[in-house]
Amino acid sequence: MSEFTMDEHFEIFYHDEGFGPPIYSETVSEEIIKKYQKKLPNQLLEYWKAYGFSGWGNGLFWLVNPEDYQDVLDVWLENVELPPHEEYFVFARSAFGDLIIWGTIHGRCLKISSVTNQIFPNMEEMEQGEEDFILRNYISTPNKKTFDFKDWKNKPLFDRAVKKYGELNKNETFGFEPALILGGEAKLENVRKLPIISHLQFLASLDTPRMMLDIGKFVDEQGLGKDD
Repeated sequence: MSEFTMDEHFEIFYHDEGFGPPIYSETVSEEIIKKYQKKLPNQLLEYWKAYGFSGWGNGLFWLVNPEDYQDVLDVWLENVELPPHEEYFVFARSAFGDLIIWGTIHGRCLKISSVTNQIFPNMEEMEQGEEDFILRNYISTPNKKTFDFKDWKNKPLFDRAVKKYGELNKNETFGFEPALILGGEAKLENVRKLPIISHLQFLASLDTPRMMLDIGKFVDEQGLGKDD
């Protein structure tokens, strides 16, 4: 790990929300850093330099190499209507196969829930120079419940899945067999530790994902939350 001064947002993530220390860290090459300069926030690249591509919260949340997920992302977005002239990159993912997407125009703009076959948009255009603020704000906002998945009794599954199957490695995800979209049930006994890339490709092949309501855009369009 390189020398790194932890900002207050990462302090919240690491200490206050209890995601640190990382359970895994893979050094990021200078070649990859250069590849994503001006495409991803400098702040994210600084996190990469300090902690690498890494697993956090006992493997609940991962900062990932976008290269590893580009083909999968292309499949998930293939039949989805999105704004033109924007590049999209997976920069983080959850233990249950949620993909967190950065867009070069809209910042942290999409979350793909592979388990439920849904895409949650947040397509608010960034102002110039806002990238690092958006990234830091994203890192400090979630807690562990954000990335967990609840079973059919509305109880979180992650800790129980780790206890039963062991920690995930960087190439694994918790998934359901049968998949929920095929009628499977969200029960611990149906959870499996699966290769993440092939499993995400399989889930993407089952049906076109549903684009959900962009809450921020809806609020703006309806004039909600504005002072009279």
